[in-house]
Amino acid sequence: MPEPLTLCFYNEGPPHKRGTIPRHVADALERRGMRITYGDESVEPDVYIFEGVWHETRYRKPVIIRAENLMDAATKHAHCYDRGDAIVFNSEWLRRLYRNTYGSELSNVWVIPPGHQMDRQVRVGAPDPAAPQILCISKWWKRPYKRFPLIARAFDHLNRTLGYPNATLHVLGWLTDRPMPYLEVPPILWNLPEAVRRNPNIRYYHKSFHNDTYARLMSQAHLVVHLSAVDSGPQVVVEALSQGVPVLIANNMGAAEWVQTIGPRAGVVLELDPITASFDELRRMIPVESPTDLAGRPKAPRWQRAIRAVQEWPSQRRFRRLCGDTRAYREVALAMKGVLDRYAAHQFEPPRAYTMDGIADQWLAAVRSVAPERSPVHEPSIR
Repeated sequence: MPEPLTLCFYNEGPPHKRGTIPRHVADALERRGMRITYGDESVEPDVYIFEGVWHETRYRKPVIIRAENLMDAATKHAHCYDRGDAIVFNSEWLRRLYRNTYGSELSNVWVIPPGHQMDRQVRVGAPDPAAPQILCISKWWKRPYKRFPLIARAFDHLNRTLGYPNATLHVLGWLTDRPMPYLEVPPILWNLPEAVRRNPNIRYYHKSFHNDTYARLMSQAHLVVHLSAVDSGPQVVVEALSQGVPVLIANNMGAAEWVQTIGPRAGVVLELDPITASFDELRRMIPVESPTDLAGRPKAPRWQRAIRAVQEWPSQRRFRRLCGDTRAYREVALAMKGVLDRYAAHQFEPPRAYTMDGIADQWLAAVRSVAPERSPVHEPSIR
């Protein structure tokens, strides 16, 4: 029997953080019998897997690139889209963005939904929608383009006006276990009505929530809402689909193609945004630079960043308007109601492609497409 392959999810030694896509994939492949390492000081891998950027490694071995979101100029410049032996995208949406941005792609391309934490079935059956449980994840202080204000106002309209007084919106990934204080003190970033901000049926969970809490809420959820203005492949959506939970999402994201593949039972895609098909189009929509480089170091002194902030103020205002705009709340609320009113029509068997077993299958195929025949000869590279 051949020995298992050794895969290096290269991170200079330490494992990728729990909760990240590469760690979910690594753990899934390890359960399949692969040897997993995160550095090559003490072991020679068969295949390297890099997150976006290139690394100088000890051995010359095949490399798979996992494509990252192109959310800032530093990422666009550093991404090794044209190096390696294969590249893996979260979605066709992200693949198109890369092809239109760089003008070319590797010949060995894989489109695989992102690894996620729902590696087991937590859903035990369709719950009673008389008191529907709606779930969203919203780190708005970090990614405001996820548009929590729109979700909150739409839910409040559903809750108070559209006949679902017993509905609950569970908001995970928050900074506190109560409404965000930044909604109430200057500068008020989101212009939400007081009634929405104080709605007792909106429940907040601290960002350090235990995974058991998330699994419990997902097992009870009737609907997952994710209205990000842009997202290559949201984990929360693939997690919901892996459990047979219908979703309500915006159109400018990779998840839209997953819903379209499954069909209407999987939920609703709202046409809220133009489709960003290149980096330049994306930057016009989300004109915000990350304050650090890819290694987490500040890009520039604070005074330089302050000057740039003043120069970018017009685009920042446009960005804030996008993130805080709630004018579509009635449309979103009616879409929520449509799913709940016809809940039996939104029951579906989770396709294997979106479960972690299915995602591991696809990654194994990608690995085997580049894995060399084993050789006793070591071929260290020149550092």
